[in-house]
Amino acid sequence: MRWWVPLTSLAAAACSGASAGSRPVPPVAPALVETSLFLIGDAGAPDRAGEPVLRALTSDVARW
Repeated sequence: MRWWVPLTSLAAAACSGASAGSRPVPPVAPALVETSLFLIGDAGAPDRAGEPVLRALTSDVARW
């Protein structure tokens, strides 16, 4: 159980955002993008009127 605190601290530090002195990364030209990966977590219970997460994903993919 001793590893839990250091592991949690490491994960929190990794997810905390920009570090001191870092600058934003400039956008990549669309022609240089080889692969796009869309991750979907737990989308919840299915909606009979249409799945909002899948509608949003369809919209995003259509723009690419």
